[in-house]
Amino acid sequence: MAYRLNKTNGDLVVELADGIVDTTSLDISLIGRNYKGYGEVFNENFIRLVENFANSLQPNNPIAGQLWYDTNEQRLKVYNGTVFSPAGAPVVTANRPELTVGNLWIDNENKQLYFYDGNEEGEYTLVGPDFNQFQGRSGWEPVSVIDVTERSQTILLLYIGNVLFAAFTNETFRLSGNQKIAGYPDDPNDTVFPQRQLFVKGFNLVDSSINFSGVANSALALIDSQGNRKLASEFLSSTGNAVLDGTLSIQNSNGLLLGNGSTLFSQLRLDSNNTTVLRTVQENADISLQTIVGSSFRDAVYIDGSAAKVGIYRTNPEYELDIEGDARVSQDLIVSGNLTVDGNATYVNVNNLRIEDKNIELAATDAGLVGDDAAVDEAGIIVKSSEGDKTLLYDDGTKTWTSNLDFNLESATDSYKIDDTIVISRTSLGSAITAATGLNEIGQLISLDVDNINLDGNIISTQNAGLIIDSAGDVSLSANKLTNVNDPTQPQDASTKKYTDETVASAPLALILDTTGLQLPSVANPYDDVKDILESILPAASKQEGTVARIHCTSYTGTVITGIDVAGAMNKTFEDVTKLTDPIDLENNLQSESVVKDVNFDPVTTAYDATPNRQNMIFEIAGGEWSWISTN
Repeated sequence: MAYRLNKTNGDLVVELADGIVDTTSLDISLIGRNYKGYGEVFNENFIRLVENFANSLQPNNPIAGQLWYDTNEQRLKVYNGTVFSPAGAPVVTANRPELTVGNLWIDNENKQLYFYDGNEEGEYTLVGPDFNQFQGRSGWEPVSVIDVTERSQTILLLYIGNVLFAAFTNETFRLSGNQKIAGYPDDPNDTVFPQRQLFVKGFNLVDSSINFSGVANSALALIDSQGNRKLASEFLSSTGNAVLDGTLSIQNSNGLLLGNGSTLFSQLRLDSNNTTVLRTVQENADISLQTIVGSSFRDAVYIDGSAAKVGIYRTNPEYELDIEGDARVSQDLIVSGNLTVDGNATYVNVNNLRIEDKNIELAATDAGLVGDDAAVDEAGIIVKSSEGDKTLLYDDGTKTWTSNLDFNLESATDSYKIDDTIVISRTSLGSAITAATGLNEIGQLISLDVDNINLDGNIISTQNAGLIIDSAGDVSLSANKLTNVNDPTQPQDASTKKYTDETVASAPLALILDTTGLQLPSVANPYDDVKDILESILPAASKQEGTVARIHCTSYTGTVITGIDVAGAMNKTFEDVTKLTDPIDLENNLQSESVVKDVNFDPVTTAYDATPNRQNMIFEIAGGEWSWISTN
């Protein structure tokens, strides 16, 4: 009977069969009942436990709580159910644990290390860093760098929330080569490429937009928002003439006033809606915007103040807008009245033409006259192209619209319809299509439903019932196997190889054996000799575990046979022998020789009795070999 071996928590490790040694379930060997030579395996288990499986490689089949001495690291480890962890390692958890004196705790949520020295307050001491994971890298951090003169320099970096805020140095220097402080800007004035980082003696702010709150006792210059230094000599005086190298900005709505003496004539200003206004101050005064042509000026835009008209290159405009020359509108043009085009042709060079009218009429005269179908033959739309015109034209011969290109519906939800019924969409034929006369081929399908059968890839499935193959001839699998078949349950079910093999391999055996002369373990019950004969006839390895063999044994050992005249047979004389003198064939040469033909015995006058001893022996395969069960 097999052992059921359980863990401390009751979980089953293995059902250990009799007569075997299990070396794969655990890292110690598990010995089954009646296993010969168990002593060596039993003692080696103790050695492994004493040395804690000392090896450079971890055990192959560990269980939670198992110890292992790692000879590479020379330290003891314990298996936690997933990996081997060093014994006595720091406590790693997001919640504060209960520590003993000398223990360490790694707060893996805030990424900080604590130790406990047994102080009376029971407080844990923070080793570092001073900031937690959620605060980010914050505070002063000293670093050592190499400058362009190959000297070592010390920089004090200030971080706030993982962002470099400033750098503090006691000298001015540049970093050498490609050495960089992450988050610190390159010197834009460096002529070396790639540009290097410059540290100025003192406090270097990374973000120039940061201001110090407070009042400085002195300053060398004013610095604008772009970081430009402005000395006193660079400011514009309010009296006398001055020259500006830069831009003049007037930050008030009154703007710029122009006049002669005390009389003002024009003003450039902002109105209440912050609209820039150029206006005259004197009544009915004109305004002119001039360009220079050669050595003279020309009025490009002329506003006639008294007539309220504007001329483009016209100083005497006749219309509210009078343009001399061509006009071009690069954006929208809206005409509230009628549009009259006097010319020979109208060209509309746009990507899209929008017409408010619902209908566009072709082949109609000014008087509204129209012709018959023959007159409008080949009327339609022509798209001009250097690679051939694209047309959609009326064909009077076929009474159809004819296109020399394919039609493409852009939206996946659009479809083609006939009589307001969908006949084809982007991915399917309409339900109104019930026949496909002359269809010879269909491309590769992803799946196909036919009545109750679905074909999908290499899978044939049914919806509500089983699959019946009613073939008029043989069903050939092309020399392939029929797999994934359930074991039979009904007389007409097909049998699987596994079911057949197991049924045959586990079928009980019935044998008849003459045990006359067999002795082990005794003449009365020689089951060891019978087991050896059984193993030679049918090796246990060829049958299933648990197979039973029933052997009917007969033995004539010790049986006395009576009624045979042995002494009379021994006393026969030559006269009792009948000779044969017939010719015999000696290699095709017929010769006459005297040979014994028969020996005459007296008739047996008493019947003999030879009754054997009978036994029924039962054997069963256990642990891969035949085991004697009983003898009746």
